[in-house]
Order: sequence, then C-alpha cells, then structure tokens
Amino acid sequence: MRSSALTFLLIGITLASAGLAHTQVNIEKDRMRRRQSGVSGNVSLAMKLQRGNSELTEVDFDPRFVWKEGKHQMFSINNLSFVESDQGSIVNDGFSHLRYNYQLNGWLVAEAFLQGQYDRSQDLTQRYLIGGGWRFLTVRRTDIQLAIGLSAMHEHERLVSGQTSDLIRNSDYVSFGFQPKDRFSLTATTYFQPSTKDIGDLRVLTEVACTTSISKVVGMTSAVNYHYDSRPPAGVREYDLEFTSGFTLSF
Repeated sequence: MRSSALTFLLIGITLASAGLAHTQVNIEKDRMRRRQSGVSGNVSLAMKLQRGNSELTEVDFDPRFVWKEGKHQMFSINNLSFVESDQGSIVNDGFSHLRYNYQLNGWLVAEAFLQGQYDRSQDLTQRYLIGGGWRFLTVRRTDIQLAIGLSAMHEHERLVSGQTSDLIRNSDYVSFGFQPKDRFSLTATTYFQPSTKDIGDLRVLTEVACTTSISKVVGMTSAVNYHYDSRPPAGVREYDLEFTSGFTLSF
C-alpha cells in the first residue's frame, strides 16, 4: 500500500505540471542517484547563460523525484525558467517528464515515458510525447555505467504560428555515468531523434553534467548542454548552447 501511494503521489506531481518538457531530457544523473528502494529527490536553483536562439540570462527552478521498489523505478522531472529581459522577468519555457523503468534482468530494462513542453525561444506553444523502448546496460558497476537506449515515440507539436505536426521519431541514446564516491558524479549523454519517415529530420542533444556534494543536503551542479535541430521553425537557429551552474537541495 505504501509503495502504491508513493507511485500515485509522483504521478500527481507530474500531471500537475502538465504541458511542460524538453523534447530531450537527460535523466541519467537521476538513475545513478537512486540505488536503493524508496523515494529521493532534489530541488535545484541555477543560473543559465544561453547563446543561440536566445541571448538571455535565466534562473531555473528544477524539482526532481525518483521512486524505486525492487525492479520498478520511476522518474518525475520538472523545470520552470524565469528569464530576465528588457521587458522584465517572464516565464520563457518549462517541461515535465515522467518515465517508468522495469528491469527484466541484469542487462535489459524496459522503458515507457510521457512528456510535454512549451518554449518561446523555439517558437513552440506545445509539444507532447509518448513512447517506450529498451535500455541495454553494457557496463553495470557500482561506480561506472554505460548504457544504450533504443526507443520510439509519437510527437505532437504546435507552433506559435498555429502550425501543427504529428509524427513518429526514434529516441535513441548512449549514456556514460561515473560516480566513484557518493559526493561526486559525472554523466555524459547523447540523444538521437530522427523522424522515421525522413532521417534528415534529426534532433540531437549532448549533455555533460557534474555534481559535487557540499553536504548530505546541499550540492553544486555544473552542466554543458548542446541541442541541434536540423529543421527548426522559420526564424529559429539550428542550435542552442547552454552553460548551467547552480546549487541543489537533495533528500
């Protein structure tokens, strides 16, 4: 009963933030953090310097939750960005991501996920995803993980102009995680998302993130994030490069 209640709580938190999420979300650092049964999470407050489609400085609020029970694992990842501009502070983008994992054996994991997003810098009013696939654990040690993910997803997208699209994309990734001690972790992940109808319609995300614990509750996180879209909306650049640094409160 207790595990079921925790599951519904996490789902409720995610659905309460419905309508938010990046097309590609790096969840690898959350996978490594939750090694035992129960609930954990963190709330981050970060400064972001962004160059590309947006020439802005942002403050991000980033609550994340992880639940694990036996072979079951669930992630709830959310973000809101407050942007400082000439017009004042506005909410520019946000996301919410819910992912469920079931570990079939020592090297194979089944995955399913839901996601939603809006992002003014990408001319995006809304994007919703639903998909699933397989995660292959090629290296699985206490301090090192190397995984390959193969998935498919349905994507619905609406732009500010009113234009809509519905298509199927692959959502494949290669992920490396290194956590030699509880106080330090490093993750490097690259996602590939080509359209199944046209491989030239491709989105790629690469992120390298490092987290160092100052205490049991407070940590410092730094990340470099590069996003590429081969066919962005009119007036939007093909790439975004982000540098993020901030503090995290964990429980």
